[in-house]
Amino acid sequence: MQAFWNNPIFFKYRLLEKREYRRSKSSFWVKQMLLVWCVLLPLAWVVMMTLPQILDSLTPKYNASRLLEALDGLATNWLGALGYSHLIVLTVAIGIALNGTCNLVTGEREKKTFESLQSTMLSATEIVNGRLMSGLWPVLRELTIVSPLVLFLGLVSGFAFKAVLCVSLLYSTVFFYGMVGLWSSYFSKSTQNANRMATGIAASLVIGLPVLAGLSGFWDLMRLHPIYASCLLEEGFGPVILVTAFHFCGAALLWLDALRRERSAVRI
Repeated sequence: MQAFWNNPIFFKYRLLEKREYRRSKSSFWVKQMLLVWCVLLPLAWVVMMTLPQILDSLTPKYNASRLLEALDGLATNWLGALGYSHLIVLTVAIGIALNGTCNLVTGEREKKTFESLQSTMLSATEIVNGRLMSGLWPVLRELTIVSPLVLFLGLVSGFAFKAVLCVSLLYSTVFFYGMVGLWSSYFSKSTQNANRMATGIAASLVIGLPVLAGLSGFWDLMRLHPIYASCLLEEGFGPVILVTAFHFCGAALLWLDALRRERSAVRI
């Protein structure tokens, strides 16, 4: 982790980000807290909907049975809101990861800085890792803020292990789709083409996979779908573990191909 943190490309990105933070702290945190709001808003909505029933059981006369019934309803709705929050965070994180990485290499080619970076003493591995960390840093920072909150809420609800699986699925999804964006940027001639390719690959996996499974009737394909696997947590942990492994393996293969392209200095 120290090698990633001290990567020169990533270090330069953090310096530029720090300058942006100093210019406008409020706007910076509004943009960087999107995933936190995706977790909190559904939960706050559940609390607001259940609060009148809880207050009604306390006043004007305390009613223990009605209070227990209200708290039981709150716990049930709370679990449902946690599920919705996870699906929203998963979808938004995919978009942020793609947007952060799909223009890195093509942007350098368009700014004529691609060759100058290759002329430095940095190895191909450091260049690829630096670009990947720079593109994923905003969403990884948000996940670092969200993850303890998700784990705490899962512990309070009695689903600590499921919360750990959901967090691991979030990280594996971010790394996989981040590598999809970076690989598309290595593969494409322009930023526009890279955006189209990355969006097309993500759409084919997130939307096309359910369509293909529905048309073919082969629903086992959906076990590689992160949102579908999250919905199957009640049936067991196998689907989430399978999707997480698929994401890490896919990200590793894309990383190796990006490293090959960086070493060969492909000029498109």
